[in-house]
Amino acid sequence: MGRGETVGNRRVVIDPGHGGSDPGAASAAGIQEKTINLMVAQHVRRMLEGAGVEVIMTLDSDRTLTLAERAAITNRARADCIVSIHANASGSADPQGRAHGIETYALPGGTAKRLADLLQQFMVAVTGALDRGVRTNRAFYMLRKTQPPAALVEMGYLSNVAEAARLNEPTYRYKLGLAIAAGILAWLAERENGR
Repeated sequence: MGRGETVGNRRVVIDPGHGGSDPGAASAAGIQEKTINLMVAQHVRRMLEGAGVEVIMTLDSDRTLTLAERAAITNRARADCIVSIHANASGSADPQGRAHGIETYALPGGTAKRLADLLQQFMVAVTGALDRGVRTNRAFYMLRKTQPPAALVEMGYLSNVAEAARLNEPTYRYKLGLAIAAGILAWLAERENGR
């Protein structure tokens, strides 16, 4: 997206996962998911606002917010879409922490799947991370309980030492924010053009 390029009067909800008493995943070095999510989300907000998009944040500080509260904020916003931002962690099936890469989730079909495709495409292209693909998951609350098209991004594995180190780098987080914003802008532009 070039300087001064706008996509019109649009509204997007950005949901940084976890926060407050819910830290989410953590790396071996103690990097908490909630911190990474919020920092990337703030980059996304600045970039979208710079392109003329109105951004509603479900939270913009480190505080506790239930999933129901997040969904209510989203549904009241009457937004074009919502993107929930997370970092991943592997469980007991991967005790060595080998899993790595980026994946994005959406409910099957519809415009949410296209949003997820664009987010995944831009994040992988900008970061060079392993492409784990776009997946469907009906269990994620923020996909099931929100009215606008919704996507949930998993930006990498905090359980992987090398990937956790990258997620802790300000430049890498900026790249992720840029990629997520670019994916959202591309999706909004496609909608405007009737694609």
